[in-house]
Amino acid sequence: MADPKKQEKDYTKEVDELLPQTKALAQSAKLQEAVDKLLVLEKQTRNASDLSSTTRLVKETCQLCYDARDYTLLNSSIHLLSKKHGQLKGAIQGMVELVMDWLDAVREREGTEKWLELVETLRSVTEGKIFLETPRARVTLQLAQYHEVLANSPTPTSPPTKESKQVASDLLSDLQVETYSSMERREKTEFLLEQMRFLIMIAREKDTEKGVEGKKDAINGGESEWIKVRVAGRKVNESFLTQKENEDLKLKYYDMMIQYALHHSEYLDAAKHYYKVWETPTIKAEETGRGKEALESIVYYVVLAPHDNEQSDMLHRLFNDSALSKLELH
Repeated sequence: MADPKKQEKDYTKEVDELLPQTKALAQSAKLQEAVDKLLVLEKQTRNASDLSSTTRLVKETCQLCYDARDYTLLNSSIHLLSKKHGQLKGAIQGMVELVMDWLDAVREREGTEKWLELVETLRSVTEGKIFLETPRARVTLQLAQYHEVLANSPTPTSPPTKESKQVASDLLSDLQVETYSSMERREKTEFLLEQMRFLIMIAREKDTEKGVEGKKDAINGGESEWIKVRVAGRKVNESFLTQKENEDLKLKYYDMMIQYALHHSEYLDAAKHYYKVWETPTIKAEETGRGKEALESIVYYVVLAPHDNEQSDMLHRLFNDSALSKLELH
């Protein structure tokens, strides 16, 4: 992609004149002719670094293909425009964002096959481009969720359930969203939590094969995935989760960290995670509901934890907490 340079000419007038003509051609079943005319002017605007005009032309090219329901030409045009010599980053961004807005409608109207083709086109043109890392992550998440649905509701022609789950997990694990400067912190956290959720799903799947002779994961089960869960968990900013508007993310995060801790019999860590859940205002307020359950879990796991200074300190803090007196004896 070309770096920004000084605009040499303003093609606004030429674009204004051309767009009605190409729209009329497309509506007269002359779509290819319309696209060809747009591409001729697009080359001129691109070479002149007229970002506004180039963006209008690439978006109009895609729009005409979409309106005509010519998805073959739409996909090929996206590829072609993104690979043009000296193509402007802003024009590609505008095109990708426009096409992404159509994904749900394409899936509903045309079916999964056309949707998958468009998804793969978007993933292809965004690959390796830092300025498109966030759109790529979003479309990849949709693809991963598609494979998860396929695993939960397989069709006669779909891959084995385990394979679909693995594909979904691998797709998300390939995204290093923690390094994305263009992604908002909340969305980034949501992606990390999804990565953890998929990894736990695969880990539990593999754990069922542990010790089963002849199974691929008979020896280690899902341990490699559990390790990745822990690594992903460390990328989550826990102080960000303490903000009131992020309470939903906080509860998801600690639920998965509790699963990790219990899988490895790390009872003190489980107690700490439950403590984070319990101190959440809405949870703590439910003295006979989730608050009670969280507090009971803290007590259970801190008692189960091996004795050391940290465990002893937590026991004393619990003992001095007035909330403990409200629990029933077991």
